[in-house]
Amino acid sequence: NYGWIEGSPAFKKSVSQLYTGVKPEQILQTNGATGANLLVLYGLIEPGDHVISLYPTYQQLYDIPKSLGAEVDLWQIEEGNGWLPDLEKLRQLIRPNTKMICINNANNPTGAVMDRAYLEELAEIASEVGAYILSDEVYRSFSELDVPSIIEVYDKGIAVNSLSKTYSLPGIRVGWVAANHQVTDILRDYRDYTMICAGVFDDLVAQLALAHYQEILERNRRILEENLAILDQWIE
Repeated sequence: NYGWIEGSPAFKKSVSQLYTGVKPEQILQTNGATGANLLVLYGLIEPGDHVISLYPTYQQLYDIPKSLGAEVDLWQIEEGNGWLPDLEKLRQLIRPNTKMICINNANNPTGAVMDRAYLEELAEIASEVGAYILSDEVYRSFSELDVPSIIEVYDKGIAVNSLSKTYSLPGIRVGWVAANHQVTDILRDYRDYTMICAGVFDDLVAQLALAHYQEILERNRRILEENLAILDQWIE
């Protein structure tokens, strides 16, 4: 038999508990975060839409909208701004027909983090034109700052995550999308033509990992700190 089409109830419940105010029915399981990003862009972006994407970032976030016929403006990160893009420049880029702003928090490749105050101002800018914010959050769990998920600060925020990076389980290819009920309903229809379901055993491993996610994150943070210390020493 096929597995659970949207992810098992246990998986969806565990993922929803990683957020504040998110219900299991707002979660859709995907084939990694890559599958989640594709699903969101495929389901919401149409020819003629205007999309703004953080740059540089994971290539999907600016090239897939372009391939779907959207006009894409790149919102450049700045070294002098802690490798974050300037919100004033976003105000210059945004248009009445801006459909979506794509971000990556923490950023790949720089590791720069948008904290709560930054995200709240970003959400305020997006709300002026009713734009979605798609946030790829696969590295968010490593940050020690106050970094909420975009879905916790903005109603039209769409959070993407997976077990691949901070949870060290890329091989099972399990990710998810968390969004409001309206967006989830749209993506639910498109999802049937991109994935159907994850593997039954992959879902089981994902459930086991999520049941022990604090221990996994603690282990991985320790490895990260040790490796960064070695790297710093080597650079010196």
